Amino acid sequence: MDYLAHARLIRAMADGVDAFARAVGATAGFDAARFLEFVRVHRLVAWIAPGCAHPDVASRLTPSQRDALEGERVVALARAEEVVEETFEAVEALETAGIEVRALKGVVHATRFYGDVTRRFQRDVDVLVRPADFERAFATIERLGYRRDEGRIGDGAVRWGFRRGRASLDLHRGLRRRARRRIDVERLFDAPVPCHVRGRALSTLSDDFTLTFLLLAMCGDLERGGCRARHLLVLHLALRTLPVDPDAFLARRAAQGLEAPCVNALAVFLGVFGATEASEGAARAVERRRRRIVVADAAEAVAVASRGADDPANRRWFQRAYPYDELAAWARRLTVDLPWAVARRFRRGFEVPRDGTPR
Repeated sequence: MDYLAHARLIRAMADGVDAFARAVGATAGFDAARFLEFVRVHRLVAWIAPGCAHPDVASRLTPSQRDALEGERVVALARAEEVVEETFEAVEALETAGIEVRALKGVVHATRFYGDVTRRFQRDVDVLVRPADFERAFATIERLGYRRDEGRIGDGAVRWGFRRGRASLDLHRGLRRRARRRIDVERLFDAPVPCHVRGRALSTLSDDFTLTFLLLAMCGDLERGGCRARHLLVLHLALRTLPVDPDAFLARRAAQGLEAPCVNALAVFLGVFGATEASEGAARAVERRRRRIVVADAAEAVAVASRGADDPANRRWFQRAYPYDELAAWARRLTVDLPWAVARRFRRGFEVPRDGTPR
């Protein structure tokens, strides 16, 4: 089994336990040990555990594999519950201090897209505040007993990391530099969406900016070779859930100068997961913009998604997929990437796989 086969099994779980069991049964050469290792590396134990309990799948696992999976699921569940409480604590403290806050990722994505906080890998709390409120927010978080994690994030970053024992929190104050040049941070606080977690309403980003954040974050993860199957999964689930028209969404990003990174992140995602009923609209929108896509085909998309940390090929992909601005992109192509640009001009362009295999 390879990366693509494993990723498609992860995707199948989104259609339910029975669909996952059928997909496992239809996978030639299914190797339980290798699949479970993939699941662990990509932090998907909580996601896949219900499917592995299906009789047709459980019979393919050894007793020790089943026991280990259950033990890891219990640990993941306990950590998820801790992150819920840590999120409530941080948001309440910030709101009490008069700071408007948006909950990001974590329990919000788990509730909206996964159906339950225990189905998504939970590690830390992510919250967004306005730049003008950042210093007050910093002090508020410190009063909760958190201390700045000096080794994680530099002073020039748009988020700072904090730790308190095993608890971890990222305090965001905006977008990354390339996107911040194109989107006013204040707009991130427009049209908040309420998300009810354990009966409590948390405010998160609008649907439009939720999807934008996911795609831009994926670009950054791909650049450093840190994209995992769980990052593709959350995008798959978001496209199933958010009432966002992909074509109109990409048109809005084009007006902000962010169409290229968004369409290229979608191309990598579609190259790995393939077009499904939920993502067919995204597939058509991507194919209308095929000339903007850096990868030549789905096989190359799989390569970009599966490379390890700090691979130079992924850094080159990022520079082409997420140019700082159009002038800089063309200057780079003319002075550094001319052979690549010429070859790209004469090929048809990226096609989304719809038969489950890369072309």
